[in-house]
Amino acid sequence: MPAAPNLETLMNFEESFEAKFAQVFRDAGFVTAASQANEQRKTPRMEFCLLVGRSREHYMLVAGEKYNDAWDGVMMVVVTTNRTELSTSHSAYRAKVRALMQKVRQGIFNTDYLAMVESIDSETLPRVDSEKNHDTSQMNFRVVFNIKPTAWPVAP
Repeated sequence: MPAAPNLETLMNFEESFEAKFAQVFRDAGFVTAASQANEQRKTPRMEFCLLVGRSREHYMLVAGEKYNDAWDGVMMVVVTTNRTELSTSHSAYRAKVRALMQKVRQGIFNTDYLAMVESIDSETLPRVDSEKNHDTSQMNFRVVFNIKPTAWPVAP
């Protein structure tokens, strides 16, 4: 794998993982919010948000300096379905999300520079939007990710 062009690119965890999640879920047949214009908010759809947590206090020595290289986080997957247009139930979509998240250790969400190495289902927060007639579930997964050793720029 290539080295990142600079430290800022390497540390852009949210954009990297959110884009990768959107790609993996699209490839699995889901509609993702990233793949549609905001005004076309189709259902069912998936949305993704990475919350970066604390460093795991693991370091990589690069050019004689110590850099953090592993973090805890929460990957939020938001599932939205329309209560009147469903061919598949809302709970079936949640089950499909959980099944894909089981493949984290297989590397399906890894990017050129980052590896997601652990995912634990921590909670699902369902809600009903009666105005839009939508069911929404925010599914939170505790994750651990790290920077791949080969991804460090020569001079960070």
